[in-house]
Amino acid sequence: MTLPDQITVKKFQPLFLCLKDIGPFQEKTYIVDLTDAKGEGCNIFLLLSKNGNGKTTILRTFFQLMHCLLPPDERELALSTIQGRFKSGQAQLDICVELTCNMVSSIFILSLMMGKEIDGKITPLKAWQESELDQYNTTVRKTLLLDENPRQWINADKRDPLKVLRQAIAVRSGDIGNTVSFMDSLDILPSVLWLSTQRSIDRIADDRPISQPECWGYRLAYDVSGDAGQWNQSLDNLLVWMKWLDDGTLERTTGLVNDYLFKGSNKFLEGVRKTPPEAIVSSDGHKHRLDQLSSGEQSLVQMLLRIGAHMTQNSIILIDELELHLHPNWQHKILNILKRIVRDHPGLTIIASTHSREILGAFPLDIQEKGVRKGGDILHAGFC
Repeated sequence: MTLPDQITVKKFQPLFLCLKDIGPFQEKTYIVDLTDAKGEGCNIFLLLSKNGNGKTTILRTFFQLMHCLLPPDERELALSTIQGRFKSGQAQLDICVELTCNMVSSIFILSLMMGKEIDGKITPLKAWQESELDQYNTTVRKTLLLDENPRQWINADKRDPLKVLRQAIAVRSGDIGNTVSFMDSLDILPSVLWLSTQRSIDRIADDRPISQPECWGYRLAYDVSGDAGQWNQSLDNLLVWMKWLDDGTLERTTGLVNDYLFKGSNKFLEGVRKTPPEAIVSSDGHKHRLDQLSSGEQSLVQMLLRIGAHMTQNSIILIDELELHLHPNWQHKILNILKRIVRDHPGLTIIASTHSREILGAFPLDIQEKGVRKGGDILHAGFC
């Protein structure tokens, strides 16, 4: 299988997520409207509520629906875990996709779906009317089921833009040949990055060979759940690998982290040392490891480095509990960092959950900000 010639994904913008009989979303269909007042997909969207009202369920369901786009063999590996959470429920994610292949442009609404089948079909939780399709300059809606028969994709018309997209994802999955510089990604394919609440940086084992980090290169769906003390999954290994490549990536990485995160403070990410191979932070002239940062700083460093290392031009970043371990001043800081990131990278979409009134107060939906399309959902009015 070869990568389709001259494919460009111009847009991969989430619009709606629907859930029914999943977690706290029972009996009635719950629709998360990811668009702004103009009907455009938001590039920063906040989910607000008290604990237990479904914020994490929404983020996890979104992440799992994106598995519909995985190649058949990779999707099969994930099905047992994913479907175990949705034995009786149903979900649908609608995305506006615009791509060009061999100078032919296509715009369509892509519905990713999972749930119970009736007579071999899943009834959509959201039906699209012609007028709604017109709003996005298309008359075409395509659907993908999480547990579809792989032959349905393989036998599809090779000119079908959805098949073109899936073929490109299949070819690029795991490919390390086109890895590019930190936060300057040239990869045009979509991806989703799930940043769970496990964002700590653990002390790593003494055995530290220079080795390619796990998930180096393109992956459609990437789950970050802390380092768990594993060298191959750690930020230290990621930075040591960049140093070993000696292509300027490490210098760009440390420069951007220091600019985004540590500017104006007495700390900065200095780089890596050889013995033992690990990243080092300088604080008032004293040097220490990443795991000796405060819990809030670890969360932010983990978040920023993973976004930079794994994003593409059309990535969706899912962040659970944005304010994790952060003082109110740092809560404002991370919100401003995310706004800067989406301004600098217009194809990104960031969807985050929070309990924080500080973040809510700094995120007024009625005040427009250049390059930022804001939206939010207060689940079950539980935040009030």
